[in-house]
Amino acid sequence: MNTMLLTILIGFLYGTYDLFIKLSAGKIQPALGSMLCQIVSACFAGVILLFQLRNTTVPQQLWSLPGVGAIAGAGITIGSALILTMMLLVNPTIKAAIFIPTILVLRIITIILWGIILLKEPVKLINVIGMILSLIGLYLMKGM
Repeated sequence: MNTMLLTILIGFLYGTYDLFIKLSAGKIQPALGSMLCQIVSACFAGVILLFQLRNTTVPQQLWSLPGVGAIAGAGITIGSALILTMMLLVNPTIKAAIFIPTILVLRIITIILWGIILLKEPVKLINVIGMILSLIGLYLMKGM
């Protein structure tokens, strides 16, 4: 599949995910909502995994301890973020149109910084400019 089309689809899916989180806020206890979201996600991923294992050759290594550790870390961080997001979105004064883009921009800045600090990726001027423009955009959005 075309990388750009896949990127657009992923962005759409994350945006729709954020919509569902906003719709559920205040209608379910945040930790329970986070747990149910993760269970549904795990079941869906399990079906996809079974389909892939059935229709492709099985690779030599399905998992490794560092891979499991990293995924466990991802699960803890996304679960924590989801709980906190649901707790904040209950507040009727918080505008999802500002709050969610703020999270997304900070998410991008965070991964760029992790890439530079932990993964030793090179610092590119375009990334620095992008981070600065994103922060300026957040400042301007606060005025909405």
